[in-house]
Order: sequence, then C-alpha cells, then structure tokens
Amino acid sequence: MYRKILNDPLKFPDEMGKDARNLITRLLSRDPENRLGSNGAEEIKKHPFFKSSTSLFHFLGLPPNPVS
Repeated sequence: MYRKILNDPLKFPDEMGKDARNLITRLLSRDPENRLGSNGAEEIKKHPFFKSSTSLFHFLGLPPNPVS
C-alpha cells in the first residue's frame, strides 16, 4: 500500500473537470517543493479551479446557484 501511495498515478472519475484534476494532482504532488501551496495559501487561492464558483459547486455536488 505504501509503495502505491508513493509511485502509482492518481486516478480520477471521467466526469471530473480538468481544473479539479489539476488542483488535486498539484496538492498531492510527491515533491514538496513543487506542491501547490508550498509558497503559501495565496498560490492555492489563485488556482483556476477557484475562479469559477460553478466548478466548486459541481465538485461539492451542489446545484450551480444554491439558494442561501
């Protein structure tokens, strides 16, 4: 199991968007120096995934414009 964590590629469902895949892949980078957020939280906040609230709602399984 440990070897799989260190070496196997990440697998994503087909319906996951490219920005979500990229975000997760970069957050879980095995190289700490290249990991998203290694230069601070602002780096994560600027990721394209968070530019669209629709992406975030879809990722969380919520309707695109939830009513408060």
